[in-house]
Amino acid sequence: MQIAANGGVLEEAPENTMYAFELAVEQGASILKVEVRGTKDGELVIMRDATIDRTTNGKGFVSGLFFDEVAVYDAGSWLGEEFEGETVPLLREVLRFAKINDLEVILDVREQGIESDILAMVQSLDMMRKVYFWGILSNLREAEPSLGGPELVFLSPEELTPANINRVHSQYKNVITSLLNTDDRGKMREIMMKGPDIILVDFPAVASDILNQKGWRRAIRRIQKRRPLVTVPFSGRVVDMDKMDEFMEKDEGGRMGAIDLLDPVGSLYHLLLGDGGETDMKDLKKSSRRASLRRELRSLNRELHEPGEGDKGFFGRVVGKVRMGMSADEADDSRIAALEMTELPPFTVVPYLVKALDSKRPEIRANAAWALGLVGDYTVMPELIRLLEDDEDLNVRREVEISLGRLRQTEAVRFLRRRIVYDGVPPVRFDAARSIGEIGDPSAIGDLTRAMHGDVVNNARSNDVNVVKLRGGDVDWRVRGACAEALGRIGDPSAAAKLGEFLMENSSAQHSMWARSRAAWALSSIGEDSLGVLLTALRDDERFVRRESAWALIRIGQPAIPALLRALRDPDARVRERAALALGWIGDSKAMQPLVRSLYDEDIKVREAVVWAIGHIGGSQAQEVLKGLVNDNEDERIKEMAGEAIARQSRRVK
Repeated sequence: MQIAANGGVLEEAPENTMYAFELAVEQGASILKVEVRGTKDGELVIMRDATIDRTTNGKGFVSGLFFDEVAVYDAGSWLGEEFEGETVPLLREVLRFAKINDLEVILDVREQGIESDILAMVQSLDMMRKVYFWGILSNLREAEPSLGGPELVFLSPEELTPANINRVHSQYKNVITSLLNTDDRGKMREIMMKGPDIILVDFPAVASDILNQKGWRRAIRRIQKRRPLVTVPFSGRVVDMDKMDEFMEKDEGGRMGAIDLLDPVGSLYHLLLGDGGETDMKDLKKSSRRASLRRELRSLNRELHEPGEGDKGFFGRVVGKVRMGMSADEADDSRIAALEMTELPPFTVVPYLVKALDSKRPEIRANAAWALGLVGDYTVMPELIRLLEDDEDLNVRREVEISLGRLRQTEAVRFLRRRIVYDGVPPVRFDAARSIGEIGDPSAIGDLTRAMHGDVVNNARSNDVNVVKLRGGDVDWRVRGACAEALGRIGDPSAAAKLGEFLMENSSAQHSMWARSRAAWALSSIGEDSLGVLLTALRDDERFVRRESAWALIRIGQPAIPALLRALRDPDARVRERAALALGWIGDSKAMQPLVRSLYDEDIKVREAVVWAIGHIGGSQAQEVLKGLVNDNEDERIKEMAGEAIARQSRRVK
């Protein structure tokens, strides 16, 4: 039986990142299930949601962004500092990783129009026999038998009967089932015993452990990771001169395509404003336009960094009048120009970008604000704050908020707090909370906790569209989750109690589980000062809350051991069971004696958890205890588990 990891490892890594995939394989997964989407310029990326908002520090629909925009953003730091620098993976990177590690991949295609590109990429990497198609492409092999390769048939756990499995196998196809959003060992074992070929899980370590796989910490080969294009505030972007493309030949007038070498920054400024000047690029496809501009700018960037270039008068061009309307191509050029300006020395572009903040076109103001955040010059913060306070355009305010987060200056926090409290548009409040988290200022804790619980003042802008009535009404769970995430990044113990209340707020609303899981992560970030809250959450009636609390305690690690040992004596058997499992995953031998005493617990589930924990911690004392259980215990299930633990230990030793 094979283990398929659903986007990585729940509770241990940011979803759909290379870190998550590597960890899943180390924990025993031999198949990766990933979701594929296409960017505006045709790159295939791994992303579950239609937007990048939830899993990066950026915003926007994947289909509406160039890949170089997506590459700017960090896909890991939202979950913790240890994941900072993770990027949104390309499909080809995941396929390369799978190929060198002899893995299989389930491609879940989330949108139409990219099927042929995906197929071409899989074929070019010679991975057709290692790829399962899911979603829109699920019937591809049936329609095109010549493609070859494996096929999947999904059966729910209830449909896993011998007759159904044999029927699928008679068609030379594999059976896959899923058990998601749970780490319940009993349920997972029960489903595995029914005999599917593949089980899709969120916790590959648990599944691997149940299967007694040899050495579930598998050694893997890694591919070289990309870093976000901007990772360090205040310094602008670092350009790798050794990897520059060959730049285009100049014409007789000293012009390269859209860039005038006598005034390159002015040329970019015109593109930013949607004015392509004399250059006709209308007949080029978007990808060609993008590549052309990048080649020109890389060449320009090299020249700007050469000695003596400051004497060539790059700033002499008079800025033309801003166009009142922008076509789709002009809008694309504006965004491209904004991105490329961030690769130039800050002193050359900041004045132009600040000037563009006064444009009559909101698209241009948004692009300029976005670029200023990437450049990293915090002296422009007053201009950005002015825009945040006065601009009526939603997209402009969101770009300003994200840029203020990148600049990481505490002076911006009070203005971001006002957006959380008074702005009636959920996306604006969402970005304000995220940016406060990036800055990490404790002064915002009060506003964040109130917003997390929906207690905010309804004083929204009168002309905002889709204003949500906040006091006494429904509050967007994504905003609440962003507030919990920000509190975790700040890491102040004073927020622990409110985070615990939010975690235990039982709700079936959309995004509720995601938002409350952010509270569990935040509590684990706070550390020892959150132990009391997490132990209280272990007693909650909702299974989800108990699971989240247990994994938060596991992430805290050794500092949580004394509290978990006390929990072994809790009146609630569910708490004792979770405490034993958590001690097993932490794996510290100091827990051995208390666990041995818990072998006499009156609850069978607690005793089973204790036997597993003793086996997982391992060592000579564990071997002795387990052998005693095999020889003397009257409970057949306990004997069986002890025998399995002994066998598992012997495999790891080998």
